[in-house]
Amino acid sequence: MKKTWQKVKTWLQSLSFRTGVIVLLCCIPFYILSFAQMLLPISAAAKGVLWTVLFGLAKTCQYGGLTILGVEGYNRVKNWLRRKNRAIRQATAADMADIMQVMDAAKEIMRSSGNANQWVDGYPSEAVIGADMEKNCGFVVEDNRKIVAYFAFLPSPEPTYTKISEGQWLDDESPYHVVHRIASYPQVHHIFRDIMDFCFAADGNIRIDTHRDNKIMQHCIEKYGFTYCGIIYLASGAERLAYQKIKS
Repeated sequence: MKKTWQKVKTWLQSLSFRTGVIVLLCCIPFYILSFAQMLLPISAAAKGVLWTVLFGLAKTCQYGGLTILGVEGYNRVKNWLRRKNRAIRQATAADMADIMQVMDAAKEIMRSSGNANQWVDGYPSEAVIGADMEKNCGFVVEDNRKIVAYFAFLPSPEPTYTKISEGQWLDDESPYHVVHRIASYPQVHHIFRDIMDFCFAADGNIRIDTHRDNKIMQHCIEKYGFTYCGIIYLASGAERLAYQKIKS
């Protein structure tokens, strides 16, 4: 019996996240029906049978859905509910301490993932973040009014994008915006997507760059649909991988 249950559990966990949500939601009407049927003009014995069947189906859907979702699926649902209370706003000087804590957390993510050469020597400093704010281009992401991420959203032209090697921009004539200095806490999810959704609502032509060793950011950029365009060089001479996306 134990082996049979384990096989059933393994099969359930192999189903998709969407299936798990649908099965879990199915428990709601069964719970309602199990009690609503008590109002029917039938015998007490029949009501007892119906209650047992309907309540049993409700429990089956509930536990079946939770098994399909698993821990990861449960966290996805929890994160989705948390994101409903997410907001993006312009950063202010009063946010500086919280922003620098986010920057420190982002640097730890970089180091732990093998990216030891990006954001070194105190970059990005309070002066850099302050410059973003002075241009009204610094933004924070809040979850339940707590700052969990930061980014800069700057209008063109970006001086370091004037020349590009080993490739070309998708469009090198139209105005664009640049997203720089994306940083967040490791336990916060879907930050990149929410930032990009916010930015593309303002401009459909966006460029971004990242360090060659920043595999996490490269994955996020490519997953969102950016096209790799080539290599750009910072004022320091350091190279960066450059991307662009034009949303029609």
